[in-house]
Amino acid sequence: MLNNPVILVASDNKSTTEIIQNQLSAFTGLLIPEDPESLLHAYRQHTPRIIILGYDSLDRCEQVYNRLYPQELDQSPAAKPHRVIALCNKHEVERAYELCSSNRFSDYIVFWPLTYDPLRLAMSVHQSLADLGHNHKAQENSQVLARQQQNLGRLEQALDQHDTQGRDYSSQVDSRVSDLIHLLSETLNHYDQLVNRVLDQASTRREEPSPEPSFAGVRDRLEHSLQETREIQQLSHRYMTSLERIKQQSSLPAARPTPGNKSILVVDDDDFQQKVLNSILSGEGYSLNFAASGEEALESVRHRRPDLILMDILMPGMDGLEATKQIRSDPAMARVPIIIISGQNQRDTVLECIASGAADYIVKPYNRATLISKIEEALASGINRSAARKPV
Repeated sequence: MLNNPVILVASDNKSTTEIIQNQLSAFTGLLIPEDPESLLHAYRQHTPRIIILGYDSLDRCEQVYNRLYPQELDQSPAAKPHRVIALCNKHEVERAYELCSSNRFSDYIVFWPLTYDPLRLAMSVHQSLADLGHNHKAQENSQVLARQQQNLGRLEQALDQHDTQGRDYSSQVDSRVSDLIHLLSETLNHYDQLVNRVLDQASTRREEPSPEPSFAGVRDRLEHSLQETREIQQLSHRYMTSLERIKQQSSLPAARPTPGNKSILVVDDDDFQQKVLNSILSGEGYSLNFAASGEEALESVRHRRPDLILMDILMPGMDGLEATKQIRSDPAMARVPIIIISGQNQRDTVLECIASGAADYIVKPYNRATLISKIEEALASGINRSAARKPV
């Protein structure tokens, strides 16, 4: 994906384009559309890794970039599929800095009047590609970790299933073996009584041989069967003990960032969904609060700022989309991640939610590993944004 990156140059000035082309001659993936329509087509078709905006003003740079990548879809730099370098004049430096510090652009270069450092643009491209490479590797590692967690979840479910089946089987074996031991014990008692009666009768008839040796052989076989049955019962008990030990050893928590007692506000009018989320997330160490409508969610965040919000869409009264917009309009809540959880999977609905300020979107029904992974990513992203924007 990053071996032959596409560098898209957007400019309406032929001289500027030629200068950029000369300064980036070491890069093979340079793409220079001739007009605005070709630019939009090239952006959609080639998925550029670097976008260079070379217009006569930053306002024009913003207008063009907003057409390629609308601002309402903006996201954290690490999540963007590209990096943006804007060329500006010396009078626009402050504005260029603001655009970069707000994460709209990745970097700026004072290009007019022509700088004495012709390698500055190439250096910026190199740094942007390196940054994308690190993020790409981090995303791959995160995906590997997520898959491992999913596998662990499936193994845990399989173990629970085998544990239940094993316990049921062992219980049946134990019950039947106990019945068999009881039956064999009674049989031995009746056998001893029968042998005594037969021996008493035989003792009155001296002329016949005593049956005692043959009776003794039968009794030995019965005692042997009883002993083997008891050994089967002991094996069953040992099996149950081993199964319990294996389950305890396999239930060690998977390596993942600790929630650190983070608080989550769950906004959903479905009691069953609330119980499901409570069961999953309480076991992960999160502190949960619940709201059944958009109005209740707004009232809740006024009294207590959560670390993350899980928001349903369809609810009585104010729906989740409107609630998300109103929460986002509060400066104190601007950095709190909101994840939409909904049964709607239409593309327009997802895009509208993201445009309204949602950090992510989960479609019901979801699995436990996906839910936890997305929550961890959203919390980490929120922490990183907060740290990056602290005043110095």
